[in-house]
Amino acid sequence: MMKNSRIQRTTVAILSIGAVAVAASSARADVWHFTSHLNGSQVTPPTSSDATGIAHVDYNDETNLLQIDVFVEGIGLNNDLTAAHIHIGRKGFAGPWNIQLGPVTDWFVDGAGIRRVLTDVPYPEVDEHNLFEDGTFVMLHTVDWPGGEIRGQLIQEPRLTVSSLARGKPAIFQVINALPNERVYYVYSLNGLGDGPSIPALGGMTLDILDKVRLLSALKTDDTGSAILRIVVPSNTPLIDVYWQAGIARGVNGEDSVKSNTVSTVVLP
Repeated sequence: MMKNSRIQRTTVAILSIGAVAVAASSARADVWHFTSHLNGSQVTPPTSSDATGIAHVDYNDETNLLQIDVFVEGIGLNNDLTAAHIHIGRKGFAGPWNIQLGPVTDWFVDGAGIRRVLTDVPYPEVDEHNLFEDGTFVMLHTVDWPGGEIRGQLIQEPRLTVSSLARGKPAIFQVINALPNERVYYVYSLNGLGDGPSIPALGGMTLDILDKVRLLSALKTDDTGSAILRIVVPSNTPLIDVYWQAGIARGVNGEDSVKSNTVSTVVLP
């Protein structure tokens, strides 16, 4: 348990939905979301570039596929950008690349910047742990800075963890890497992973768990951006698969809302 985390303790009956016959699957696929804010100060050594960017990367840990969206301002396509990659390496350290975001000709102008969108990109399973340990970064290389002009660490935020679920036993749900004093919504589904419903309270953000989505609880984070929820799993809960995610409303009308990774669990006897 993290120090100073707000904790809500309750006994819930939400999982006791009658005799739901759902087989426990052996595959425990989950979806993970990462964000990278790119600038010159993160390059090793730093550059004086005024260019900035943002990258969104989603990862399915069963298929090992990435969905990538990178947007950059201050770097042009003509005689400027030479290469772009995802690299292995912790903050402040250089490292080799393992995913190429090129060729440069596949980037396109988008408003005041340039963008690259890639779908279903295989990610080496041997490097998977680097994603989860903040050990990967995005970097763009240019004519003026062939070693890298701007860089940004891929960070997972927020991050949801769920302890094992067993009949009649306590369970712990924790969100970290959120902002201080914001409300976390813990939600779940019995129907698996996929493109879920759009949630109006979260600015229309689409969840990664299938409808019907139910609310477990909502509570605020502490000053470290952490929130812990404790429940007791009812003793008559069916032995079913349950899929979890957390959502946080941010921005005007929720337009900047964020969602955690999914966590796939099975209720144990």
